[in-house]
Amino acid sequence: MIDLPPVTRVRTPRTARVAHLGPERAERSIWVVLHGYRQLAPWFLRHFRSLDDGSRRILAPEALNRFYVGDPDGRHGPDARIGATWMTREDRDQEIDDYVEYLERVLGEATGEHDELSVVVLGFSQGAHTAARWMLRSEHPARAVVLWGEGLPHDTTAEELKARPRRWVLIRGDADRSRDPAREARDAERFLTAGLDPEVRVHAAGHRLHTPTLEELAADLGV
Repeated sequence: MIDLPPVTRVRTPRTARVAHLGPERAERSIWVVLHGYRQLAPWFLRHFRSLDDGSRRILAPEALNRFYVGDPDGRHGPDARIGATWMTREDRDQEIDDYVEYLERVLGEATGEHDELSVVVLGFSQGAHTAARWMLRSEHPARAVVLWGEGLPHDTTAEELKARPRRWVLIRGDADRSRDPAREARDAERFLTAGLDPEVRVHAAGHRLHTPTLEELAADLGV
């Protein structure tokens, strides 16, 4: 084992960006949608344009950690692709604390005094884990928490699920090669132990957002 020197942590202001669709003052609902690993918020939000009917405010916060994608030699030019990640295993607990605080601020500023608006939180892939961890800590009410292309984080407990009862929707791609039946079974067991009955939807595509399924979800939720 390598003996590393100790570290301290310093709080510092950080400017994050949030892509958005819809009117600043929504009439019906606010959607907070969290992108996956190596994605950026403005590009991710394009998949939600069909929901932009003037009654919804759709917000896509971008993860705080950006990096150059696919550049093993450390060289990057103007054409190098850029992505973002919500966290890594390095200093993971602090990373989680930071993004939970960030997302709470985004949602708090979006709702303001208009707490009558329905809130939907949707996370895709790595963003699904982010959404789950956030909603298991958040005091904000949510009409539904949608985990798309991933399930619960591995360390989520039934006690945590029971303490923050939510309407959970799990969306999976039938052709998604990253699906793991054993992991899905563990999720089902944790929800069952918590006394929760999540809705499971399966679409025909792979590890991606599927527009018809997204539109059906919005219609069924009524938001």
